[in-house]
Amino acid sequence: MTDKVYAELIQLRDAIAANRELRMLVLSPVLSAFNQESAIHAILKNSGCSGLLINFCCNLARSRRLSLLPQIATVFAERLSELRGEIVADITAVRALDAMQMQSLEKQLQQIFVGKKIILNAAIDPGILGGIKVRIGSTLIDASLKTKLDGLGFALKAVA
Repeated sequence: MTDKVYAELIQLRDAIAANRELRMLVLSPVLSAFNQESAIHAILKNSGCSGLLINFCCNLARSRRLSLLPQIATVFAERLSELRGEIVADITAVRALDAMQMQSLEKQLQQIFVGKKIILNAAIDPGILGGIKVRIGSTLIDASLKTKLDGLGFALKAVA
C-alpha cells in the first residue's frame, strides 16, 4: 500500500510541476476551499488514484493547505527512503552520464555508505562547464569546473 501511495504522490508532485493549470489549481489562493477540493477530487478520481490519496488531498484542500502538497510529497519521499535504508544522491553533470559512469559512481558511494541502497537521480546542467556535483542530503560534493574557476578567479582578485 505504501509503495502505491508513494508512486501516486510523486507522480502528482511531478504533474503539478509540469502542468501549469494543475499548478494554478493547487497554488491559487483565489479559489475557495470547496472549489479546490471538488476539482482535485475529480482530477484524482479520473486518474485512478487510490482513495487514500484522494482523501488526503481533499483534506488538504478543505484546510487550505493544498499548496503544500509538493513539499509534503518531497518530505514523504525522503522519510520513506530513510525508513528503507536508502540514500538518495542527486547527480549533476554537464551531459548525461552513461550506464558505466553511473555504475562506477554508485559503487564509490556504496563504499562510503555501507549497507545502504544508493538511489541516483541524474540531472544535466551545462552551466557547471565540466565535472560533476553530488548532493546527498545537505552534503554537496562539488567537483565542477565552474566552481574551480570561480575559486581561482576569487583567489586572483584577492592577490590583486
